[in-house]
Amino acid sequence: MNCPAFGKLCAKCKGRNHFAAVCKSNVVKKVNQIENESSDTSHSMSLCIDQVSREVHINECANVWTSDANFSFVSITGHYVLNDTLRSSVLETKQLVENLNGLNIANSIEEVLEHYALTSKVAAVVANNAANMKNAIEEHLKLPYQPCVAHTLNLVAQDALAVSDTFKELLKKCRFLVGPLQEQHCRHC
Repeated sequence: MNCPAFGKLCAKCKGRNHFAAVCKSNVVKKVNQIENESSDTSHSMSLCIDQVSREVHINECANVWTSDANFSFVSITGHYVLNDTLRSSVLETKQLVENLNGLNIANSIEEVLEHYALTSKVAAVVANNAANMKNAIEEHLKLPYQPCVAHTLNLVAQDALAVSDTFKELLKKCRFLVGPLQEQHCRHC
């Protein structure tokens, strides 16, 4: 059975394969837009970022992904040591409306770094192994690039499992079992 939303256009966001009743386009906000909703948290984060921009170096983690509704996003997280404590702060998650090439990704990351006055404080940027991420970081931002170890291990595991006939058969059986569950879930679209 096919999903009734398949191929349909959402009246809310104009995305495909979902109806307006389940559209998630309104849940995307910039981190700095959320500060009005939780002033105590945002105030402490602002103080922390202010202290970071003055006192320490920061390692950035940049991640790009595409949602089920086919929207692309970049999220920038800062990792730093402050008062002998390792801290992490999501600086911003923003939608990428242009092509996912290195220049556009670099521009998005640079906007966030400039907003928080962190451009000169970045020691390295960790990202997946995609060519566009490496290009954005090394060629456009001119920052040290560090491939994500977890992503690299995941790629190694996928490659190792892809050559195993036993695993392929197990995966085929799992997909057969999960298929009806996915159809049942999709009926609620």
